[in-house]
Amino acid sequence: VVVGDDLYCLSVVNKLLKSGETSVAWLSTRELSANDLKLLGPASLRGDQSISWFQERYPEVELHIDQTTPQFYKELKWRPVGGRAKSEPMLWNESFFTEKRAYFNESEVFTFINNEEELSAINEKRLELSLLSLEKSTPDDLASPAYFTLETTTEDLVSCEKLYWGLSPARFVDYYKNLEDLSSEFIEACEVTKAPSALYVSLYFDQAISDKEETLFIPLSYTHEWGHFVGEFYSESSAENKGQRGEFVTFLDKNATSEEDISKKIRLLKRNLEKIFPAFAKTNYSEFIKLADDSFCLNVDDKLMNYSRKECQNLTFVSYNAPVADSLKSDDLFADSRFSCAPLSRALMANNSILI
Repeated sequence: VVVGDDLYCLSVVNKLLKSGETSVAWLSTRELSANDLKLLGPASLRGDQSISWFQERYPEVELHIDQTTPQFYKELKWRPVGGRAKSEPMLWNESFFTEKRAYFNESEVFTFINNEEELSAINEKRLELSLLSLEKSTPDDLASPAYFTLETTTEDLVSCEKLYWGLSPARFVDYYKNLEDLSSEFIEACEVTKAPSALYVSLYFDQAISDKEETLFIPLSYTHEWGHFVGEFYSESSAENKGQRGEFVTFLDKNATSEEDISKKIRLLKRNLEKIFPAFAKTNYSEFIKLADDSFCLNVDDKLMNYSRKECQNLTFVSYNAPVADSLKSDDLFADSRFSCAPLSRALMANNSILI
């Protein structure tokens, strides 16, 4: 069973199916859409070590390495991060986006994106069920051993031999039914990955509204410490279309945020874009908005991999908060690479480590 609905989880489902495994279930309440086949938000491959690892692991993929300096908006102009002027305080994970970045075409790594047969096979394995709780179980059938039992909100029970967990490890603990079954070390390592929720806003413009190539920080407020919308613009040009895509993210405490608060943040982003980029008000656009319960954690404890092997047989964490053996961690701190294992490289390492 695979739990989670991001691109990394879909990659795991596809990998299992391509290996010939037939007893695969993907637990997700959402049907696969075009926006599930893209990496949301600004580029998440950042830092010299992660970029170097990506180049070594995927030499065939065209990688665009950006050398521009991130900018923040203040007093009606763009200013460089790290310059003489100070930005509004950066909250949550925002400082990660000041690192050197690289971006690529997702379909060159996740090749199933352009394969209708594989996408159809993935969708066929979807169970439209919402998870309520889970627990370890003792196998009583050696032919089809069940090491986990998942209870859904409809009171359905799903048993599996192997569990691929695409939510954060902290959410694994949240859903786990009998915490006394787990050691304090395992629980603590999972809870380290607690992170704010992420509000992603993708805007698809009929024509370009900006010539900015940098990672951009747009404050939500100049009088309150509310953080930023972090964004980037990408060309969507083709023979038929000369548009542009804007990818934005902001972080928030979901438990202290109402639906109206979220709507206000989205409206605030659009008002700021209209003030900063005059073409915004004159340009047609479509949008995709996603509130992800978890965002990435920059301090994942990779010892969690060993804890999980000891305590939860056949549990594999995947996605960007997964513990990995080769985490690229170093005692050295580079000026432009403070976070040596970026969320994207961590997720890809976790995917690559799955042995079928």
